Amino acid sequence: MARVSDWVSSKKNQGLLLASIGMGAMTSARADLPEVEQPSRGGSGILELWQNYGYDVILLLALAVCSIAFLGVAYHSFNVYGEVQTRKATWGQFGATVGVGGILLVLVIWMVTKASEIL
Repeated sequence: MARVSDWVSSKKNQGLLLASIGMGAMTSARADLPEVEQPSRGGSGILELWQNYGYDVILLLALAVCSIAFLGVAYHSFNVYGEVQTRKATWGQFGATVGVGGILLVLVIWMVTKASEIL
């Protein structure tokens, strides 16, 4: 037992031990990697493939913009609802906030859809 602890305490042997453990972990980690997903519009050449990947990234960013708009409307609506509960605002103001926010969301989604058709 003393020999094993002496062998492991050596800096050179620690590096060798870590390298062998790391190599074993890497080979098992690379065993069943999934294949790369093709873009939504496909692509026959390398240039067309990258353009279609760019299209997918832009659509993902557009979805993020719609999500941020929804969160902004929801946050403002909750604030106005809190003001209604403390009697600093009226139910009419709350209804107007929700109505205008809904129209804003419809416009954002419509504009993002039109922009994706241009691409």
